[in-house]
Amino acid sequence: MSGLLFKNTLIKIKRSFGRYISILMIVMVGVGFFAGIQSSAPSIREVADQYYNEQQVMDLKIYSTAGLSEGDVQALARLKKVQAAIPSYSLDVLDRDKSIRIHAIEPDVNRISLVEGRLPESDNEAVGDSRVYKIGDEVSIISDVEGKLKQTSFTVVGTTNSALYVSEDYGSSMIGDGKLSSYLFVNADNFLLDAYTEIYLIASKEGEAPAYSKAYKELVGSIFDQVVSIKGEREEARLEELKAALPATIPQEMKDAALADMPYPNWTVMDREAVVGYDDLGSNIDVIDSVAAVFPFFFVLIAMLMTSNSMARMITEERGELGTLVSLGFSSGSIAATYLFYVLSASGIGATVGFLAGCRLIPPLVYENFLFVLPPLETRYNWTMFSIMLAVALAVMTAVTLTACTKALKLRPAALMRPAVQEKGQRILLERISFLWSRFSFNWKITARNLFRYKKRGFMTIVGVAGCTALLLVGFGLRDSMNGVVQKQYGEIFKYSNMAILKQESEAIGGELLQLLEREQMLDPLLIKQTAFKSEAPDRSLEVYMIVPGDEGRFSEYYSLKSAAAGNEIKLGDKKATSDGMEKEGKEEGVIVTSKLADVWNAGIGDSIQIKDRDNHTYTLEIAGIAENYAGHYLFLSKEQYQRVFQKEAAYNAVVSRFSGDEGALAERLIESGQVLNVSFTSDILGKALDSNKSLNGVIVLIIVVASLLAFIIIYNLTSITISERTREIATLKVLGFFDRETNGYIYREAAILTAFSIGAGLLLGIFIHSYIIDVISDQSSLILFKKINWLSFAFAAVLTVLFSAIMQWITYYKLRSINMIESLKSVE
Repeated sequence: MSGLLFKNTLIKIKRSFGRYISILMIVMVGVGFFAGIQSSAPSIREVADQYYNEQQVMDLKIYSTAGLSEGDVQALARLKKVQAAIPSYSLDVLDRDKSIRIHAIEPDVNRISLVEGRLPESDNEAVGDSRVYKIGDEVSIISDVEGKLKQTSFTVVGTTNSALYVSEDYGSSMIGDGKLSSYLFVNADNFLLDAYTEIYLIASKEGEAPAYSKAYKELVGSIFDQVVSIKGEREEARLEELKAALPATIPQEMKDAALADMPYPNWTVMDREAVVGYDDLGSNIDVIDSVAAVFPFFFVLIAMLMTSNSMARMITEERGELGTLVSLGFSSGSIAATYLFYVLSASGIGATVGFLAGCRLIPPLVYENFLFVLPPLETRYNWTMFSIMLAVALAVMTAVTLTACTKALKLRPAALMRPAVQEKGQRILLERISFLWSRFSFNWKITARNLFRYKKRGFMTIVGVAGCTALLLVGFGLRDSMNGVVQKQYGEIFKYSNMAILKQESEAIGGELLQLLEREQMLDPLLIKQTAFKSEAPDRSLEVYMIVPGDEGRFSEYYSLKSAAAGNEIKLGDKKATSDGMEKEGKEEGVIVTSKLADVWNAGIGDSIQIKDRDNHTYTLEIAGIAENYAGHYLFLSKEQYQRVFQKEAAYNAVVSRFSGDEGALAERLIESGQVLNVSFTSDILGKALDSNKSLNGVIVLIIVVASLLAFIIIYNLTSITISERTREIATLKVLGFFDRETNGYIYREAAILTAFSIGAGLLLGIFIHSYIIDVISDQSSLILFKKINWLSFAFAAVLTVLFSAIMQWITYYKLRSINMIESLKSVE
């Protein structure tokens, strides 16, 4: 490009600065949102992984009903891919009326990072939860810890945020009201227990295996399977140790009684699900990933389409200048280079600024809405992603610009220097409807003819504005899809108000258990068996809960199962029902599974799925029905079916019931009775779920704001182009004596009609995009979101589009007034 052409390009940028800035801004917003939302999930995942590694968070945790021995530690340490097996202690106690957990300080696992203060130097000192305690606080234990702890009171000398508790909700406890309220760390020699309460395993991480990755899950899964393989042997060994520990001098009758009361040492093996909030954080990150995988592409697509349209129309508009340059001897390549410099500089600056701003601003905004206790988020820039985005943006702009330039430069200079031949006016369909056309005023007839005369211009306006309206509708619609999901799950499908986990399995409600339930006014209690399984489908592993009711006749009082396809009620023990609700005759009943579980297995009625218990025993189940469900994965079967599958009768471990009153006091009394381990309340589940939704609400607000910004810029861009292209036409109207109000109305009427059509098209398009995004999110999450958009969301999307259009009309009012009639109508011959 020669110096003269370069100067001309700079003048062109200055002369059409509004268009130049609008191209820059459209690219900046599109790329910025794409880069920011794409980097959010990886950045959060990375900061979490770094936090876990710095704190040496355990990979697996083993605990037992009868404690763990040194032999267990040695056996676990010998497993493949286990770097270390570290025994430790923890104990739930009551600090005044609150349940807290006291952990032993371990230097090699679950390290504590001090927020302030120091580590304990004596047995009566502790490091406390920084969210609850401050230095100098006194902790007084009121529960019975005799023979378990040396001290019953501690002074807080330091505070910490433990990586064992990344959620703001600390989980459950087996004392007090069943809710863990905080934690302490004390020196390990404070514990007086004769067996370890838990053993932590650290995996040998050879190569890249960050938290939440497939490689990490496979690594931990392989160790988990090994632990399960030695579980039975170690349980028997522990049982023999306990028997051998009984004094040889006591009478045989007393020894038999002691053996009868001795709990069997059942092992429980957990991966990082033992870290409170670990799985919830992973689920939230997956949802952000799902949004990032789809939604930003629509932003970028609209941005590229609008910027391409701007350049194509600009080249057509400046055909006279093209003809002059060609006649002066400039080559086609040099002329095209001026437009390439124009568009590539705007696109390049916009993409760079958008990428840097998006990565700097959007991930922290998303992160602030995550209700988890994690270190501050560090800004990370994925330069590979930026290079790809920049290359694509510049390639698209280059292709469009060269195509438009080549098409124009094929004409002779003399033809280019004349105004483009205006499209012929033709009779439109409305003119043929005489009784309607005759009622149009002169101005409305011109408006109607122009809309059909400049179809390409109108089409691009509709595409741009409709795209933005669709994005706005999707943003509002995502909020509608989330609202009410949990309320439906725990109000219409699961209808109990509480679930009490029993200390001992029971075959019927009677004796002391019945007296307890009646005394506490827990109405209409129903025994159930609820057990966790893993269902390893071909492409993913799911945590599945099996529910077996003790009384199938009363099951529907607390569980409303409806066909996911037909909507009809499904009852346990019914014959298999097809997707249209019709029964299949002559076949044995199977299990009812929830819809997402069936989808993951790609299974229908009559097909089979597999589940695996904690001991890695695999069971194959035939599907008799697929039930509507929105949160989690469940399978339901009758006690007869349970007996056929598991070759034993069901023993029930939980009670669901209705209760109205002080839930905290009820939980405390139930746990103190010694018959209940823990109680969960539907109100608490709803509260936690609504808190979790806040993180997603923040992302939705961000989507709406960015979509609004993009819509505003695109409408400005389209309006500016329209005025620029029609300057001579507007000047002619002024010369003919049209007042400003009439001239403006000439433009505004067309804009209003196109905006109305755009809103209608955008709302329709938004429905399809919303449905697609909901499918993607539901596929990656344990939640199934509603495919619904409230009418208010349609109204908000439409009103915002109209508002942006009205603001643009107000701005362009002054541009229309400033058009110079003489300059605009100068001959170009």
